[in-house]
Amino acid sequence: MLARPVLTLPQTSPQKPIPGSQSNTAAIRLRTQLVLIPTEVTNARGNRITDMKKEDFAVFENDKRQEIAFFEHVVTKAAMTKPTELPPGEFTNTFQKGPNRITIFVVDLLNSRMEEQKEARKQIFEFLSKSLDEKEPVCLIVVDGTGAWLVHEFTTDPKILADAVNEVKEHPTDIDRPPNNPEERLYKTLEGWHSKNAERAKAGLETRLNMLREEVGFEDMDANDRIRLTLVSLLEIGNAFAGIPGRKSLIWATAGFPFQVNNAAAFEKEGALHASDGPDLLPLYEQTWRVLGDANIAVYPLDVSDLVNPGYGGPSMGEALPRHVTMDMHVSNLENFADMTGGKFCDRSVNAKECFEQATSDSSDYYVLGIYDKSGTEKPGWRKLNVRTPRPGLQIRARSGYFVSAAKQEAPTEKKLMEMALFSPFDYTGLSLSVRFTGMTAGRKPETKKIHFEYTIPAGAVRLSKEDENQLKLEFGATARDASGKMAGSFTKVVEGKLGASQAQQVNEKGIVFKGELELGAGEYALSFAVMDQINENTGSVSAPLKVE
Repeated sequence: MLARPVLTLPQTSPQKPIPGSQSNTAAIRLRTQLVLIPTEVTNARGNRITDMKKEDFAVFENDKRQEIAFFEHVVTKAAMTKPTELPPGEFTNTFQKGPNRITIFVVDLLNSRMEEQKEARKQIFEFLSKSLDEKEPVCLIVVDGTGAWLVHEFTTDPKILADAVNEVKEHPTDIDRPPNNPEERLYKTLEGWHSKNAERAKAGLETRLNMLREEVGFEDMDANDRIRLTLVSLLEIGNAFAGIPGRKSLIWATAGFPFQVNNAAAFEKEGALHASDGPDLLPLYEQTWRVLGDANIAVYPLDVSDLVNPGYGGPSMGEALPRHVTMDMHVSNLENFADMTGGKFCDRSVNAKECFEQATSDSSDYYVLGIYDKSGTEKPGWRKLNVRTPRPGLQIRARSGYFVSAAKQEAPTEKKLMEMALFSPFDYTGLSLSVRFTGMTAGRKPETKKIHFEYTIPAGAVRLSKEDENQLKLEFGATARDASGKMAGSFTKVVEGKLGASQAQQVNEKGIVFKGELELGAGEYALSFAVMDQINENTGSVSAPLKVE
């Protein structure tokens, strides 16, 4: 049996336990937090304006002017954002601070057909092999039917990334299936609804309609799967880069998104979800938008879609499935996604090189405006943002909204988010965290050992406030997988309570230390550690190798 871990507060006097229960009830959250809005300002010629002052801006939320509580003019340089250096045996998800800029390339194999996937690979490969400035740090991510995967971490060597792109293979998806209607031929062969017998024709029509309903139902299920995987991928990417300072540019090479990009209410209302087809995706949608906003990620969709006439039917297609007439919304979806995050749509006239140059230019010189959100005090949902200036002749581009979270998180959602953090291919950086191994002792069995480890959360990473009575709720988790990827051990603990004034001061000034252990047999393992701050909805994770002899 695992020993019970103890939460300790760094101090010189004897340590005291945190008061409060260990229940799994959701914590009530009332908080006031800055919403940061990276903002681009140019003149009519597209030249950047570098002399703006705080009073030159006005921020409106749902058409109501807000006080600008934070203002900064940011000028970045092309330099690697490096992890914080720690002694051997310690691992962290924190990075050295600096006004650097980074660009993330995503090859979307999930929402693109095979030919479109080839086009995306071709554009990015040509750009990396011929055009990339060796000073600009870039990383490469692929999104496919299993989610998001880090193909190569940040590097300034374009050849390494070009070689990595070459290793990316196309994958057929459900949208590659031709829109044929094989049952038409069957019913025509058997006379179907053209029979002279009225009853037979009626029965044929009903059977045909039932088959068509099932076919449409299967298409809806496929679409929901792609919606879920797209949202999960965006959420993981947001969590992976949330702790890296500054504005991040995300170039997403895709043929489109599988849902209309709008606020959560519209996402639910417009039929993107079908509760009978699987779990409700609305909480995932809301969480994704919140994390993308907190991470200050600006999305630059790079359109690689084929120029296809949707009304064309080839000889092999037979008669197309009868369905409602719909317009191709992929371009408007990509434009909306760019607007909502403060990026810019790169249409078919723009190649990967031009899209990258636009993204890096935007991240090289910008303003950051901050307003306070009202989570827990107002109805949760999407808040429209509009940044204006009284100075004439200037053009402003900033994200068009942010998401206000609910006052409490549902327990199933918290569980899923912790599982994602522990099994993600990325280290989450939303909550600063370091872990070190503190020793091994004899296990319960002769062939096992107890692995002792210690989490450290630095001062200021967990925000406590008098408004919510210094409420603290942290979930600590760890997993160990062997060389084959099989789960070999796990650990989880929730610690919550209301801190007294002196303990809250210690957390704010000195941080938190938490101890735990796993029991493992001999072998080599990949360990993942995660901490979720369920009050402030921030998550940090870090991975580490371990050999047990």
